[in-house]
Amino acid sequence: MENLFCCVKVDQSTVAMKERFGRFEEVLQPGLHSMPRILGSQLGGRLFLGILQLDVRCETKTKDNVFVNVGASVQYRALAEKANDAYYKLSNTKSQIQAYVFYVIRSTVPKMNLDYAFEHKNKIAKAIEDELEMAMSAYGYEIVQILIVDIEPDEQVKRSMSAINAGSEVKLLSKTIDSISAGPKSNLKPDASSMTNSNLKNLSYWHALVKFTTAMG
Repeated sequence: MENLFCCVKVDQSTVAMKERFGRFEEVLQPGLHSMPRILGSQLGGRLFLGILQLDVRCETKTKDNVFVNVGASVQYRALAEKANDAYYKLSNTKSQIQAYVFYVIRSTVPKMNLDYAFEHKNKIAKAIEDELEMAMSAYGYEIVQILIVDIEPDEQVKRSMSAINAGSEVKLLSKTIDSISAGPKSNLKPDASSMTNSNLKNLSYWHALVKFTTAMG
């Protein structure tokens, strides 16, 4: 129908590029527009003005030599007043943004220890936002928000951290049991005023568990 009457409909939150004989002429706002093909007019393309999201994962190494995967979410949108720049200047917006995110993460995280990076995700996000805002504004894009959603150490480091945490818990449990065992003997009598037979069995079980876990470690 649009072709029959030489008209073009532009949807809400979208703009269209009107060209004449292949040359950009104007940005068409939402609505119905005349597009007389006999005069060389044609639709160059459409550009969505809503917020878009790009999820990026980047591998890098912290200052204390731990390899990590950093997950970042970039929310961005094309500016209506720079729609022609956003449409014509970049052929692949996502690849351009991803390249900048990689650059910032790989230049920022290596200056941080692992614990510091976990605690200061906002600093990584701010560094990415500053770099992207400056770079993408020239192409007609606005950076709405940057989120660092995850900092994940490699599998070997995660196993080591789990082993350290497990060892700490076992040592704490062992100390607790030893303090109970070292109490007054009257506390170990299986009568109504002290520990029951069931309690004693549980205590023996935990003793055995601690010895087994320590031996395995």
